[in-house]
Amino acid sequence: MINKIIHHIYLFIVALCAMLGLIVAQGCGKPSSAEINASVTDAEEAVRSDHQEAAAKICRQLVEEHFSTLSEDELGRLAIVYMKLSESENYDENVAEATQCFRQAWKLSTDSMRGFTASLSPEDLPHFEMLRRLSASIDRRPDLMEAQEPDSLYVVPDSVK
Repeated sequence: MINKIIHHIYLFIVALCAMLGLIVAQGCGKPSSAEINASVTDAEEAVRSDHQEAAAKICRQLVEEHFSTLSEDELGRLAIVYMKLSESENYDENVAEATQCFRQAWKLSTDSMRGFTASLSPEDLPHFEMLRRLSASIDRRPDLMEAQEPDSLYVVPDSVK
């Protein structure tokens, strides 16, 4: 009789631990797309409200914890936020993060990024253009080893010959 009671208590504790494990796993799991979108919107609002530290913290958390799961639109929006942050602090670091986000977004879908471009406000277009040029210079490096004839590099005037 006591063995049955102990066995039932054991099963109850195991079931309770399993349920708690599921609850914790759900709470620590991947955030929904709506939650990530809300975080990006919070970062945009923080920049607009001149709260750069809050925006930087949100962006940093999104990139560190969810970079591989961010959509093209979210990455594009983060890139613009980072470019705006670069205007007030940590220029090199913020431009580098913006470029990383932009390149990943472009890699995921060039078509989506073209649509993203159409949705930008006029004040964000210069940021987008700078990111596009930076990314292009990184991704399409010129071949410096191309053979060129010495004459084509420098022409010696006749008066010097």
